[in-house]
Amino acid sequence: MEMALKKILSIFYWEAVAVACAMMAPDSNVLPRLVIYTDNQNTVNIWYSLKATAPYNATLVCAIDSLIEHNTDTWVLHVPGINNVVANALSRFNNALALKCVPGIRVGLFETPLKMLGALKK
Repeated sequence: MEMALKKILSIFYWEAVAVACAMMAPDSNVLPRLVIYTDNQNTVNIWYSLKATAPYNATLVCAIDSLIEHNTDTWVLHVPGINNVVANALSRFNNALALKCVPGIRVGLFETPLKMLGALKK
């Protein structure tokens, strides 16, 4: 049971980091509004409440600082996994399907900011 809980927390951590990195990406701050879709309701909840347990606070702070610096309004919205075709394609490295669903989509790599990596050590 403990191993299953650790796996769930790890998935939640990386989903929160992915949303934060999307908020911090240079392309995300070009326009004054940003919408991010996720299939994880917990991830949506931490961005709307701005409250999380200790390991996730660094992630929140980094992303919110970036949004304030660039004056970007952001919404994090929930899309059930079964309806989140693009995210499912990208998570399985099926970029061709993602491109078919969203012509012109740009897929890139990102490096997790060092400030956020501290949560993995705890």
